[in-house]
Amino acid sequence: TLGIALMALVQYSVVAKSVSFVSPKRALAHPAVRKLAMLSTWSVGYVIANQIALIVVKNLADPGSGWVDAYAKAYVLLQLPHGLLAVSIATTFVPDLAAAVKRGARDFADIAARGIRLTALVTFPASVGIFVLARPIVGMVFAHGNFDLAAADTTTSVVRAMALGLGGFSVYLFVLRCFYAQGDTRTPFFVNIVENGINIVLAIVLVDRHGVAGLGYAFAGAYLLAAALALVTLATKHDVVLRRVVIDLAAIAIGSALMGIAVRFSSEEVGSNVGLGASGRVGLGIAVGIAVYGAYAAVFTRDAKDYLSSRTTRSSR
Repeated sequence: TLGIALMALVQYSVVAKSVSFVSPKRALAHPAVRKLAMLSTWSVGYVIANQIALIVVKNLADPGSGWVDAYAKAYVLLQLPHGLLAVSIATTFVPDLAAAVKRGARDFADIAARGIRLTALVTFPASVGIFVLARPIVGMVFAHGNFDLAAADTTTSVVRAMALGLGGFSVYLFVLRCFYAQGDTRTPFFVNIVENGINIVLAIVLVDRHGVAGLGYAFAGAYLLAAALALVTLATKHDVVLRRVVIDLAAIAIGSALMGIAVRFSSEEVGSNVGLGASGRVGLGIAVGIAVYGAYAAVFTRDAKDYLSSRTTRSSR
């Protein structure tokens, strides 16, 4: 909360310098304030739904058993590629999406589809890479102090389970940003209700058979299904060509699977699952993954070729 307050203060100071006079005014009846309040109501409901699902999952994780810790560690690991890759893409696309709303449905649909493909382009292979390298990643990051072999095995099982949903998680959140660009917070609320409902139901069903890994599978399954629902809803409401997007996502998934096979066989005989050996195994896996997937993406995916072309053009200027 303090960090958010500091960021708001910095932004306010910049705005204050860029215009002649800025001061807060109490105008609760102003149309802009009333519209913001209406939009925020759905957003508050969105947050409440997430918190309910989180409480249910944490209680299913058998508090005191170490499952909660394993689940939390796995979730944090998942946030690294999402934050570095997917959020970076979403941040750059939001202004374009908002501007495209005024230009017309066709421009908006094209930009939204491209953002979805680019999000999948970076998060699908990250998902596969984390799944394949889960054990050495856990050993490299967490195997210190009282973190023993049993804890490593438990955490690895959750990381693998949750990694299956990384691509869906990132695509889902990008699609919700597309709705937000339209000033629509109502649709994300209802889609999120479905996602959390699926997560809770799957968690209850899977936790007895698979333990805390079952909660990871529930997370992955919920976001994959919710991403599909969000895509269909976006296509229905805003004319995104779903068939083209699905074909591109399938091509990205195939490339990610091929990359995973290459990473699996190239890294299994190198290093170990703890200490420097784990770092070496993960490093080699990343290098092989980038090489294999980069070559595939440059040849078979349209957005990768467009991106590389634009970067080359900029570098030559």
